[in-house]
Amino acid sequence: MASWGDTDTLADAPKYETPSVSFDATAAAVVVLANDKIVEPHHGLETGDRVTYTAGAAPITGLTSGDLYFVIRLDQNEFQLAADAADAAAGTEIALTGLGGGTDTIQVTPDDLFFIDLTEAGVDANRDKGLKTPGWNSYRTYTTGDGRTRHIVEPLVAMKRTAVDAGDAGVTGDTAVEDATVADS
Repeated sequence: MASWGDTDTLADAPKYETPSVSFDATAAAVVVLANDKIVEPHHGLETGDRVTYTAGAAPITGLTSGDLYFVIRLDQNEFQLAADAADAAAGTEIALTGLGGGTDTIQVTPDDLFFIDLTEAGVDANRDKGLKTPGWNSYRTYTTGDGRTRHIVEPLVAMKRTAVDAGDAGVTGDTAVEDATVADS
């Protein structure tokens, strides 16, 4: 089990949680190198969104296909990418120095969206945190004023899949059940 976009390869993540934007990375009017920005009408991205960049062919120079970035929204039609959430909040964009080689995609990759396979749904430590439904779950923790940790779980899409079907290798890349628990964050 892992945060979506980090380990699980199952492509069934809820699309309303993981929207994507595709654009022509070969067009200078779309990838504006002078301003390190991408122009895509009505992109729907917000500053701070964690996204995965996927190059259709050669990546835009300055970005790495498959890596996570953070959005800096300029307006409804333009955005930039930052290396981390702090840079996105500060407006510190990544320098784009060369056009890409095809149609590229930016996909929102939430850090609170987890795929729980059948084995993981049966692990006592997961069940104690409320992770009981195999499939896609939104999971967050918080600390109360008196110092107690609370868990918020919202099952989004129930799916009876095994770890093998989901492409899940466990939190540490091992399929051992003890690696199948969500760590408190």
